[in-house]
Amino acid sequence: MTVREAHPGDVPLAPAKPEFMRGNSNQNPPSLALLALLREDRRTHGGDWLDQGFWAVAVHRFGNWRMGVRPRRGNIDLSSKCE
Repeated sequence: MTVREAHPGDVPLAPAKPEFMRGNSNQNPPSLALLALLREDRRTHGGDWLDQGFWAVAVHRFGNWRMGVRPRRGNIDLSSKCE
C-alpha cells in the first residue's frame, strides 16, 4: 500500500457562504432587544432555564447580538467569551 501526500488542489472547496451567513452582522430580529428575545425563548422552552434547547438558542442569540456591539474592540472582547 502506498500513501501519497495530499495536495491543496486535491481537496474540493466548499462554496462561499452568502453575505448574511458569514457571521459578521447581528441577525437577531431588529425589533426586539436581546433580553426580550431571551424572555421569549424561555417561555418557548416551558420556562425552564436549564433546558438544553434554551441554552443553545441563548448562546446563538448572544453570538448574533455581539456582532452589533460597537466599537469593534468591544465586539472582539465579547467574541472571546463565545469560544
